[in-house]
Amino acid sequence: MMTAGETGNIFKFYMPGVGTPFPEVNDPDYSTMGLVGAVKGEDRINWALLRIIDVLMFSATEKWLTTAESRRSLKEMSTSWNRLWFGGSHNRYEEFTRLLNGLAPKLMPMLIQPEPGKPKLTGIKLYVYGFSRGAVAARTFVRWLSELLPPPAAEGEKPPQCLQTGGMQLPVSVEFLGLLDTVASVGVAHVVPVADGHMSWADGTMELPDDETYGGLIKKCVHLVSGHEQRLCFPLDSVRRANGKYPPCATEVVYPGMHSDIGGGYPPGDQGKANGENDSLLLSQVVLNDLYSASFQAGAPLKVPVDTLPVDLKKDAWRAMHPDLIKQFDTDIPLVNRFNAWRELTLGQTTPKTFDPEAASHYEPPAAGGSLETVIAEQMAWITAWRIDRYARGSMLKTPFYQRAKNTEALPAARKAAEVIRDKEQEKVLSARQNQIANQPPDRMDELVLQPGVKILTQRWIKPSCSTRRRSSERITTTVTVSRITWRSWCWIPCCSR
Repeated sequence: MMTAGETGNIFKFYMPGVGTPFPEVNDPDYSTMGLVGAVKGEDRINWALLRIIDVLMFSATEKWLTTAESRRSLKEMSTSWNRLWFGGSHNRYEEFTRLLNGLAPKLMPMLIQPEPGKPKLTGIKLYVYGFSRGAVAARTFVRWLSELLPPPAAEGEKPPQCLQTGGMQLPVSVEFLGLLDTVASVGVAHVVPVADGHMSWADGTMELPDDETYGGLIKKCVHLVSGHEQRLCFPLDSVRRANGKYPPCATEVVYPGMHSDIGGGYPPGDQGKANGENDSLLLSQVVLNDLYSASFQAGAPLKVPVDTLPVDLKKDAWRAMHPDLIKQFDTDIPLVNRFNAWRELTLGQTTPKTFDPEAASHYEPPAAGGSLETVIAEQMAWITAWRIDRYARGSMLKTPFYQRAKNTEALPAARKAAEVIRDKEQEKVLSARQNQIANQPPDRMDELVLQPGVKILTQRWIKPSCSTRRRSSERITTTVTVSRITWRSWCWIPCCSR
């Protein structure tokens, strides 16, 4: 989290993905239940909602919510059928409203007439991002946020798009919603006949707030999806409405590659591919640059190279992107050429010989000739033909990527040795936690944030096939912007459906 002193009034928060450590919500270890069933997802999303309260509290009092206070609120907000049979929606509204009303006396002067030298609080702007089940969490976050808005003043009217406290209204908007290949494997996945992975907090939360009631709440939504992922266990949730139309704010774009070629997760050299010294040959670099560009165009206060900063902003050191960070956006020439070859061959697009930088900064992907399903079916035909040819003629065994692939932790002895090392590291963590508990004052035990656990080993294969992949870390990031105060918590190309 950036402090206000570093970034003015811009804040960012990162919510670790399900199955990975998030000690603040009492989920300190990598867990199979989290990775498989998305357990503890509801707490992560409620934690993100509480960050809105947290930043409002800091802006008004220069004090943050304590870990203990956040945890108590999480408990109150969670789905619990023991509490008079009320579900999470009711509980969230009650607890969030209680906290907001408690801040009303402090917020009122900032909303009406702040003290000399202090900014007026005129609104909250959010920039929300997520990949995979992190994208599911991001969509759920926005859905639940809409449920926290006050009810309409009269029947038939729209609810005001604001947070209401003490008779005053604070406008709120989602300026940008950046989604990468939304896959809702929550609860039992689609491999079981009666299940589709939309249980618990993913049940009924994937549709963006409806335009008639909440039109304008989301200013811009971009959903970047994989054209070649095997969807049996990774079914995609489009942002398209049930009536077949897209929300006015939304654009959905198809990219080449698998799930982790969209949101990242393959390291250089994995499966013998992208064998560079850095990330510049990874297919996910294209999506990284496009998402950053789209978010920046939507007003997200992101870092940029220092030589591109306007003179009046150079004083804000946090806005300048460090040279090492700039390198993480590199795309090598072979990657660019192959990406453009994919566009030309499978989509029939042309690649300009030259590209005006100004035009490139406002690039819009061309509309697809059919539905999302049609585009993906065509892409699956291409990759299926490639696979048939690869196996029928045995050409895979001669490909450079196959020859370069390493047997990391694949053989039983090597894997066993790696497991022993991992277990020893986890034992050190458990010992450190015991010391944390022993040294924590008894009356402050609910403030204790345990040391996160060590990553569990995932299955590695002796030789790769196109369908093998590792689930990368799924994440949701939130940005809050308040007025002159801006708070924030954390590009497309080829083919889009509108």
